[in-house]
Amino acid sequence: LKHSRQRAITLEENLKQMRREQKKLEVKFNAVKEECKELYDTFNDVVVSVKKKGEAQNGRLEELVKKKSNEFAEKKAQFTSLIKTTQLDPVAIGAKLDSDLASKNTELKQLQYE
Repeated sequence: LKHSRQRAITLEENLKQMRREQKKLEVKFNAVKEECKELYDTFNDVVVSVKKKGEAQNGRLEELVKKKSNEFAEKKAQFTSLIKTTQLDPVAIGAKLDSDLASKNTELKQLQYE
């Protein structure tokens, strides 16, 4: 009987200790859970922000492409008109332009590496 009472006391002390430990772990778990929620919210905010910036940049780039396409069409029309009025050979002019462009591109690459 004495042994049983001692065992019961020991078990009750263990139970109290385990309950204190459980409360500590619950507090720690809730803190980690809250931190996880904050990180998730922050992540979502960053994703939305990056998406908006990307959409804005895409809009600006699309406008620039439209503008440059219109400029190209205008320059092409001017070039075609010039070729017709001067009665020059378009193939010869094209070859000369290709040669000049290749030369300029080579110069740009060399300057780029300097």
